[in-house]
Amino acid sequence: MHVPLTRLSRFRFTLGLAALLLGAGCSRIMHEQTELSVRSLVSDTAMDPEMTVFAYVPTDRNTVDVYLSDIAASRLSDPTDTLAGVSGNIFHLHIFLMPEAGQTPIDSSACNFTVRHVVLTGSSEPGQGIGIYGGGGFCLPDSSPGDRIFDGSLREATMRLARVGPGFADRLGASRMTGSFSAPRNDELSNAISQRLEMLSRSLRDVAK
Repeated sequence: MHVPLTRLSRFRFTLGLAALLLGAGCSRIMHEQTELSVRSLVSDTAMDPEMTVFAYVPTDRNTVDVYLSDIAASRLSDPTDTLAGVSGNIFHLHIFLMPEAGQTPIDSSACNFTVRHVVLTGSSEPGQGIGIYGGGGFCLPDSSPGDRIFDGSLREATMRLARVGPGFADRLGASRMTGSFSAPRNDELSNAISQRLEMLSRSLRDVAK
């Protein structure tokens, strides 16, 4: 039996459809504006992952944490998921100083953010085949902490392997990361990915220097 939509039902349906389309459009824009490139300084190895997860959370007027990944958000945010068998990348950009014209030095040695780059190689055993690269560089934001979307560009951040699990082969060595990013404010997803990173980090060992 056909049940006609009431005016209220049509209105709710239209709102739901609009929200769905807006979410899809926002995700597409984030994807188009986020391009991260990691290049080894000691070999021909390079990584150009296509991000599908974008989130950021502000702490204060100078500090934000940005999370980017090519792993499904549903898996990253599920604390019971060991990520066994998953291949992908997670980037955590911790920006601790917003540059101010005439007050913040902008040169090759300037640093206002740290980065963690988690590489998962698809091992079937939890905690194996995982490496975390760490480093820092200069970020030039195009927006401010607290904005609906936080975006910016990265200037040649240097990284090297910091923590590692069994079976992980370091194919990058010392590396350099450049690119741009765009992420919507999403406190819940940011906190979930932050907890995921801490869980992964605790399962690995420090790399001997």
